[in-house]
Amino acid sequence: MSGLQAQIHGQLVSLDRETWLRLFPSLPDTYAQLRLLDEIGMDGFSFGSLSVSYEGRPILLVPLFWTTLKLETLAGGSLRRCLGQISRLPVLGRMLRMRVMGIGFVEGEWGEIGYDRECSPALVTEAISKAQALFACEAVRRKQQLQLCLNFKPEFVTMLRSQWAGGFSQLETYPCGYLPLPYPGVEDYIADLSKNARKDIRKKLRECGPFRVERRRFVEDSREAVYELYRSTVDGAELSLGIQPPAFFDRLPAVEPGAHFVLYWLNDTLIAFNLLIRHGDRLIDKYFCMSPRIGRDNHLYFASWIENVRYCIEQRIGTYHAGPGAQSTKARLGAKFVRSITLFRHRNPMIQAILVRLRSFLAYQPIESAPAAMPSRRAAFETAGIP
Repeated sequence: MSGLQAQIHGQLVSLDRETWLRLFPSLPDTYAQLRLLDEIGMDGFSFGSLSVSYEGRPILLVPLFWTTLKLETLAGGSLRRCLGQISRLPVLGRMLRMRVMGIGFVEGEWGEIGYDRECSPALVTEAISKAQALFACEAVRRKQQLQLCLNFKPEFVTMLRSQWAGGFSQLETYPCGYLPLPYPGVEDYIADLSKNARKDIRKKLRECGPFRVERRRFVEDSREAVYELYRSTVDGAELSLGIQPPAFFDRLPAVEPGAHFVLYWLNDTLIAFNLLIRHGDRLIDKYFCMSPRIGRDNHLYFASWIENVRYCIEQRIGTYHAGPGAQSTKARLGAKFVRSITLFRHRNPMIQAILVRLRSFLAYQPIESAPAAMPSRRAAFETAGIP
């Protein structure tokens, strides 16, 4: 179709706010948050985007990232240890370190491509085809070994399959949890849980220690303690991708009006924090980091969940967006889930065949003790220290 033009940009957010919201009308991650990621970066990652315009008007945008990935970071348990040993061998080790060109939002709630809903399906399909051709050329030019479509919602996988996903294999990744809150009060929410869940949550809330809860925008006076909790959670997680720099926690509340922290103090010691973003009618739970032993002893995960439910109800926020990870815990607390799928294709057919064979060890399984999936950072955060 004439009039279509595709180009690669060196920024993740390469469009103005109005155009971005037109292409991504329901993305949980905010425009300001992603702009900040462009500015401060993330350890081990480069970001960009691919846009397609029709007669000069952007109608499609594909978020891009580049990184080097060690295969063992996608596995857990004994498989991870085995791959770690193999990675130390000269030849096989190089095979397990892969240059990656991916589509999606690395620290986002889920992956999707942005497109103009006012365009005809035929035009969107042609735009996807145009984007795929440029993506493939760019992957060859950069000598990328592994292509990923990271943590995509099923409807976007369906969109991609006709034009993009030939030769890709897929695996299930952590579903994204959300909690609708049509309740007048917290007790009404608890009363709507199952009998066992009601009994369990009330018991845990009674047993919570005498910690103090503080909700505020900025944490300059506690930035070292906040970042120490963040880094200890990352370092203790089996699965992690990039690492946010300290500037992310300093600057996010300044650029995103809905961003704020909930701090949990035991005497004068910070034992946990929760970074949240109010985005329209949703409260996005971005990071929850806690001291594992003190957190478990004080049932902080459950206390923070109820604190956020209370905040949503008081502020008339319709949905608490709890994110990926800890699925069985969140299900007991009434959460619903959006499926997440990752597509992958290695340029070497032999390595692709190995990845397909390993897929059952890498893919998500709906029990918390299962081998871990293609990593979503907050899945590691939220399962840390949860009984």
